Amino acid sequence: RGSDGEVGKKAKMSTGGGDDEQEKILNELLTEFVGKKSGGSKTGGKPSDRARLLQKAVDQGWLRSVVSPAIIQEDEDSSRLEHLCQIWATLLSSEGASGRLTSATLDFLVLAESQSKEKPSIQHVVLNNLLFEARKKLTQRGQQEASFVPDEWLATICHCLTLLGSVDRDSPNSIWGLAMQKNKSSKTEGTTIPAQDLMDYISPHVRELIKRKNPSFFIADENASSRENDDTFPPFLVCLLEKLLTDFERSEMEEDDDEQAKEANNKAIFVHRALEWIVDLLSLSADGSARTFCCWYLKAIFFSIRAARTDNHCGGSAAGHLTIQLLNSIEEWQDFPLQQKQQDLPPMPQSHQETMGLYYRRATTFQKLCHRYHTHTLGDIIFAGLGRLCGSQGDHKGSSKFISSSLASLSDGQLRTLLHKLRLLDENQDSIDLRRLFEDRSFLLQVLTDYLQQPKNALQELRRVPIFCTEKLLWDATKIPPNHSSLLMPSRVLSLPKLSSTHYLSFTDYLWRNFRL
Repeated sequence: RGSDGEVGKKAKMSTGGGDDEQEKILNELLTEFVGKKSGGSKTGGKPSDRARLLQKAVDQGWLRSVVSPAIIQEDEDSSRLEHLCQIWATLLSSEGASGRLTSATLDFLVLAESQSKEKPSIQHVVLNNLLFEARKKLTQRGQQEASFVPDEWLATICHCLTLLGSVDRDSPNSIWGLAMQKNKSSKTEGTTIPAQDLMDYISPHVRELIKRKNPSFFIADENASSRENDDTFPPFLVCLLEKLLTDFERSEMEEDDDEQAKEANNKAIFVHRALEWIVDLLSLSADGSARTFCCWYLKAIFFSIRAARTDNHCGGSAAGHLTIQLLNSIEEWQDFPLQQKQQDLPPMPQSHQETMGLYYRRATTFQKLCHRYHTHTLGDIIFAGLGRLCGSQGDHKGSSKFISSSLASLSDGQLRTLLHKLRLLDENQDSIDLRRLFEDRSFLLQVLTDYLQQPKNALQELRRVPIFCTEKLLWDATKIPPNHSSLLMPSRVLSLPKLSSTHYLSFTDYLWRNFRL
């Protein structure tokens, strides 16, 4: 046994040995994944060595036993904290590449979240640092070359948001809210909810109508006047959507060599991971407030319309098919019939009659404006039936054709002014990209028809779905990828709705997800 002094000496030596071993592992991880050692010298390894080290780190649970304790002990202003957070996110994304996390990692994250009342959890610390750095670089990417953010790294961040949102079954918005706020804090401060920061990046002309119709959502903020003129970086969701639209509208990349093919592959993975998280944000938000603000922002920037107007969807035919399917899912979730009267109450599903009444009121408002400003030229619109304007019988093509032909007498400027009075757009928009789109008549007509046309009745569509899969679906490789490893998408993302134990928007939504799967 020895004396007490010897026992204490042996314990101290044992502890020191453990710390040395952890520091050795951290240096190895920093060298391979960040390219820096603790001493500051830059190094690099082969991709094969990096893959083996990554698999070893996942198998031995270094995310829980080595990286997480190091992040907690690191100072907030330390330069090494950002690198440790990058390694943490890389390990989490690699472990969840198959679509699920191990039980040990899930238990670790759930325990960290449950103990985060007094201090921030490890996932809050990591996401705060990663999202802040990504926002800063995405905002400044046009000003300096050093602010470039690789698509592969943005895909990792989006994948971590998807995985961590599935950990907290009660409210994934506690994690996703970090991607919608401007301030860098581990817990939401002040009286506003994080997603309300998205409204600061909507045109005041459009935002005023949203506030007027939904006053209970906008909590009074004492610092609102100072926040409008601050120089903080936009929320991560704002930067992410802007980059997605930029990639969609950019000309298609030619894959002449291996380097360009790799770049195109990384871009496809980023697009799929980003769209996957947005689909989860719209379909799995428990309290509904984050989902509501996200829908308002997506509508205000015309995300679905702008994404559907381009033929380039980042990648080859298979990747392009997947991108289109994910975009269609986002458009469906945006128009899902829900109503939420207060931000502290859960959203309630709308009946078919309530949804029809909403779009009929929109069409009536449109007819009144046409009667006030274009009485003699828009008689077909003014005296048309509401069902014809809204496409109530599912005849969306006929409704769009009727609206387009009836508005042919208006010039592009008159049509744009009419949409401005409907508060669908702002003629004095600061964005150069949006002002250029407002000069396109086809875009203006798309905005108007999207505003007027009633979505199809989900319950009636569900009744037409066969109970069992048909051969048409089973042999459609664009909807159900084959199981052969060489034909699987590199992003490992499927355009299928996720099943959850608690997060469903309505009973119809629950049935739809099960039938599709």
